[in-house]
Amino acid sequence: MVKNKRFVFIMMYILIVALLAACSGGNNTPGNQPTGSNPPSVAPTESGSSDEETPAPETPATIRLVVWGPELWTKTIPEKFNEKYPHITLQVEKIDGGDNASVLEKITALSAAGTPADLTWVPGIPDFMKDDLLLDLTPYMQSDPVLSTAELSQPVKDALSWKGKLVALPRAVDAHVMFVNKDLLAKHGIDMPSKDWTWDEFREIAKQATDATAGEYGLAPGPFNYMTTPQVYAVSNGLAPNLNFMNEDWTQSLIADPNVLSAVQWYAELGWVDGSRPSEKQSQDAGIDPNGWGSWLSGKIAFDIMGTWEGTARKAGAQFDWDVIPFPRGSHSQVGYNAISPIGILNGTQNADAAAKFLSWLLSPDGQRVLMSDGNIPLTTDPALWEEVQQTGSWAGKSIKDAVQADSWIRTMPGEDKYIQWWAGETGGLFNNGGDLSVFQKWGEEFNAHAPTVRKDLGLE
Repeated sequence: MVKNKRFVFIMMYILIVALLAACSGGNNTPGNQPTGSNPPSVAPTESGSSDEETPAPETPATIRLVVWGPELWTKTIPEKFNEKYPHITLQVEKIDGGDNASVLEKITALSAAGTPADLTWVPGIPDFMKDDLLLDLTPYMQSDPVLSTAELSQPVKDALSWKGKLVALPRAVDAHVMFVNKDLLAKHGIDMPSKDWTWDEFREIAKQATDATAGEYGLAPGPFNYMTTPQVYAVSNGLAPNLNFMNEDWTQSLIADPNVLSAVQWYAELGWVDGSRPSEKQSQDAGIDPNGWGSWLSGKIAFDIMGTWEGTARKAGAQFDWDVIPFPRGSHSQVGYNAISPIGILNGTQNADAAAKFLSWLLSPDGQRVLMSDGNIPLTTDPALWEEVQQTGSWAGKSIKDAVQADSWIRTMPGEDKYIQWWAGETGGLFNNGGDLSVFQKWGEEFNAHAPTVRKDLGLE
């Protein structure tokens, strides 16, 4: 049913865009290539000559952006962008859900109303590019003075590319970091770990910080913990080359290999054997969120993994001394866990240049500072911005620059609907209450059987 609904939305969108393009005739600039600025007009001098040039007035434009975000995106960003480009109005169209079907439904409705979207937050690039819905940004990356010099790492570009074309840019870098309750460590006579600590040290400190009779635990039970820790452990110990237990080119899962599965086993035993992570009943008895979402803010958890987008809320909510720290070092390397939230320009837009100006502003230092003011980390590797973020808002005085290790990135994988469902209740219940971990091998085998067909359908094989 969902697939049929999605197909209808896509077909309606393509038809409407085609009709709008036909109706626009030759009056609008084609939206699939950068056009540059309008040629300057030539003003006559007093003698009647045309030696002095004055810029032509910019043509007013309204660009529409589909988001499912907070006030930062619905109010602050449009206002700040308009200060830079007074002739461009950024109209934000907010939706409730961030899944592909909800986004496509909104895009289709806007087109049908004669007010088509120009930009959109992108839930998943493969689903959008199956129907070629995103514009190739490569020409803008070459011609725009900001975009052409934006310091984006190669893994970021790879994750935002499709068949060799860059089709999106980051609107947020969602790094997972380790939050540390320094007061709870101190209560148990433990110093703040060094930034090059090891997994063995992590495990031992978690045990030392646990006092089940007092309802205190070394590790939070939430999904970011059981999703992130085994993946990072596997890469840092050389068990898998990529996050999510994936092979070198992200086409097959390695989790069926017992050696790779050992990373999941190691994490599970932190609770099952060491008792450092509370079970669902222990969480309830301690008066903390059994799903882990608010457990760390209770002051009863030493270590918790959460995204950097929660920095502002945690600064406001934590009634104890805290900091962030890098993930521990393994036998092979010390790596992080980073995700990208993409934003792209829709194919068929008649406002491609204006939309590209917004992306340019977003990745400029001024645009990134607006994001940083709300607790976000920089979109690029610009060293100056990374120095600034440690003195800005929720991260002031915190070790955020050290905690974010931008060398390991997660990405959307074609066919991942048949892979590990990290957010499913079954997965969380397995870690918190015990169970058979061989189900991870089953999930890996199902993905490996399913993914080649999906990739072939997408023209990737």
